[in-house]
Amino acid sequence: GIVAVTAALTKLGQEMDEVTSTIAKGTGAIGDELFELDHSAKKALVDGVGVSVQETGQLIADLNTRFGLAGEELEKATVQFGHFAKITGTDVSTAVNDVADVMKRWNVPAKKSKDLMNQLAKASQLSGASVSELASSVKSGQTYLQQFGFNLSESIALLSSFKQNGIQTETVMTGMRTALAKFSAEGKNAKVAFAEVTKQIKEAGNETEAMQIAVETFGNKA
Repeated sequence: GIVAVTAALTKLGQEMDEVTSTIAKGTGAIGDELFELDHSAKKALVDGVGVSVQETGQLIADLNTRFGLAGEELEKATVQFGHFAKITGTDVSTAVNDVADVMKRWNVPAKKSKDLMNQLAKASQLSGASVSELASSVKSGQTYLQQFGFNLSESIALLSSFKQNGIQTETVMTGMRTALAKFSAEGKNAKVAFAEVTKQIKEAGNETEAMQIAVETFGNKA
């Protein structure tokens, strides 16, 4: 009845006030700028952001401060990140920071954020690793991964496959550091040498021989 409708509208009004407060606190925006950000939050909610009203306000604040987005771009990104957070079970602020940190480390342009989210979400679902874990690994291992010739997409897939097979990413990184030191000492190009070792392991006569090659290259902890 009318009482229920009134109560619902009152609750929504209170939630929108909280959204405005969250945006103002998170961005420092006031006046017309705050009005525009508040409008973007409402637009994202209408478009179906996939998360709560309060979380939408947090997304608006985080995306505006981390990516400098506003207007239509902000509204579109808010919906994308909202669904990403929901699908991966990630807190909205964590989702934004994870993606933003990886993009910064790997010099990924803002327009590619949706592709990165899709890759992380798929890798998380396949491997069972959290998005935060994968993001942290691909960020911290960027130097080693690039020296071995892996791009970002390949790195996410590689670390995901290791996790899927029960191999800890820390172990992988330790092995990569060991191999890089070995290749450097021998004056070899890391990308070329890695390809050669991988081929030798695949073509080894038996498992023992393959393991010996791996240990000699990556160390006994890899």
